[in-house]
Amino acid sequence: MHRALSVNEIVGVVLDFFGPNAVDRVRDSRTLCSLAQTCKTLHDPALDVLWRVQRTLWPVLLCLPHELLDIQVDPEYLYEGGSVASNPMTHYYDRHVQVRFTRAILPSEFERFNYYAKRIRRFNFDKHAKSPFDAIRDLAAYGGIHSGPLFPNLRDLFWPDGVDALPDACLFMCKGLERLILSVSYEREPSLHRFLEYLGHAAPSLSQICFFSESKQPRLHYRPTTFTSANLQLRHLEYFTSSIPLSPSDLVHLASLDRLKKLEITLSSQEDTQRPLHLDVRPYPSLRWLDVTADDFGQGISFLRWLRNCSLRAVSITANRASSLGPSIEAALQLIEDITDPDVLTHLSLDTVDTGLDGCVIDIKTLLKNLGSFTNIDSFTLDVPCTIAGADYQLDLLAQAWPQIRHLSLGKCPSAERTSFTVRGLTAFARHCPKLRELRVAVTADKAAYNLDFEERSESLAKLDLGKSLFVNRDAAFGFVDRLFPTLEHLSLVPRTRITLDGSLDGGQVRL
Repeated sequence: MHRALSVNEIVGVVLDFFGPNAVDRVRDSRTLCSLAQTCKTLHDPALDVLWRVQRTLWPVLLCLPHELLDIQVDPEYLYEGGSVASNPMTHYYDRHVQVRFTRAILPSEFERFNYYAKRIRRFNFDKHAKSPFDAIRDLAAYGGIHSGPLFPNLRDLFWPDGVDALPDACLFMCKGLERLILSVSYEREPSLHRFLEYLGHAAPSLSQICFFSESKQPRLHYRPTTFTSANLQLRHLEYFTSSIPLSPSDLVHLASLDRLKKLEITLSSQEDTQRPLHLDVRPYPSLRWLDVTADDFGQGISFLRWLRNCSLRAVSITANRASSLGPSIEAALQLIEDITDPDVLTHLSLDTVDTGLDGCVIDIKTLLKNLGSFTNIDSFTLDVPCTIAGADYQLDLLAQAWPQIRHLSLGKCPSAERTSFTVRGLTAFARHCPKLRELRVAVTADKAAYNLDFEERSESLAKLDLGKSLFVNRDAAFGFVDRLFPTLEHLSLVPRTRITLDGSLDGGQVRL
């Protein structure tokens, strides 16, 4: 054997080529099995990679002696002439399979199970595959007496809706679990009452928790339960995400976690849950990334105001309803200026789900006044039905204020009829924003604008959305944009769909 294989790091790099991210998972799993039987040096490392990620419980359960397992398949679902013995893996992943133990589990048999279970680092359960949780419950009862958690080295757990009852997820909790992604339906949600309090004791090392719902339509008149309590012990939690609306007490309890860096939450639309929040100390002291979905911008602004002064790097507010759109956006921009550090904030996004509006007009002076000092802005997305109005010289001032900008959206489907921006104004971004990759803005152009001479070129812009721009001569306008942004890949223009560019925007090279 080559001496390089005596270095654990080199062996790990080689084996990772056959790991969970391999292109041909079946072929590479066989390769890992062969490597594990080659020599003692490769045995344990190969098994660790082979068992690292699992999508069902069947592989580890089948490590037990077959005479210990009674596997029954509903006869209605048996293939013609088939049986569990003749085609086992087909039925093992079937949802119409039941497993039970034929006798008591011997210590040596449990050690055999544990030999492989301790190598599993991630369970990414497939909701379309039925896992034998009945048998695992029996194993958990036996393991609780003899050796503690069934999967002591588990780090990631993904639990989609429909896999099994939520209490079964508790079978996978261990002291070293770091990430939990849990699909929550509104029918399952009552069982989450004070669930985070339980996690603080069962999995104290959790750094990331995600509750998401696969239902796109929220239940009407939903009244949130309480996930947390004042005894919350998740002191290592850094990322918390929940698409299920949180109660005010949850917001207060989470605010006491001094390591929480990223928060993606949905605020409840119930009137009795929108009362002012009170906390004696500074809430969320380490928070850097905030993503809030609220009933309207007013509710999102109220939550931001409660945060007081904070060093946020990214702020995103999504409103389900777009009422009083213009004043709400102006109030949000003013509050961002008041509570955030201009040298720290890099991402700002204001979005609305309700698109059935004519939109409003917001003066670009509002942006320059409230955000002109935020020189490190990397992304500004105003994805609401509105148009930023102003003149070309003000567009130049905005480009100078944000030299680091990469993504800039000045309204959702902006209209040139409501602004004085012209095609000349686009040269400001080529001149002052060398990193700009995506731009959305509406402009107008007369015949004189197409023959402009300019020295600026932007070698970075790849996507340009011109909304409802107005051009006297569209082909000439495309030629101007082509000269200004030679690396442009996609161009959008209402009412046309996206235009894909084959190297140039001139004439026949524009392909719709």
